[in-house]
Amino acid sequence: MASTTPKTILLQQNANGDFRPIYGYPAAVATTPGSIVELTSAQKVTPVVTAGKAVPKMFALENPFAALQNALSIDQDYPVDEEVRVIYAQPGDLIYARLAASQTIAVGDYLVTSTTAGCLAEATVDATTLSGAIVGVAVEAVTTTGAVGRVKVRVL
Repeated sequence: MASTTPKTILLQQNANGDFRPIYGYPAAVATTPGSIVELTSAQKVTPVVTAGKAVPKMFALENPFAALQNALSIDQDYPVDEEVRVIYAQPGDLIYARLAASQTIAVGDYLVTSTTAGCLAEATVDATTLSGAIVGVAVEAVTTTGAVGRVKVRVL
């Protein structure tokens, strides 16, 4: 039976099929693919750790060299100072993002950054209040218990 777990972070590009350039920045800390990241003043990427922060929708992509180490590339962290492959997701893109622990997400829930490094969480206030902080909307129902999980997110 085939696995239903995606093996890539960018699952689908928006309907316009816009080209998504892939950028490379050194990792300030170990970075897991699917993390929402931001640039530091030293021009390195680091996972976002502020809940509800308005940031560019920049996601760490899978490590293309993890397969050489017999690892699922979406679960293989980029070590400190290794070049992290990132994209700036556009509205309509479908991303397989990291989801903070202890979340019960329904289809249609708005997602924002969380205090868990690089993870998203359910928006707990009215979406209009968070307008710039909303990253996207969940397109699948997911429940995480004591561990970080993943969720398919349609970027807004």
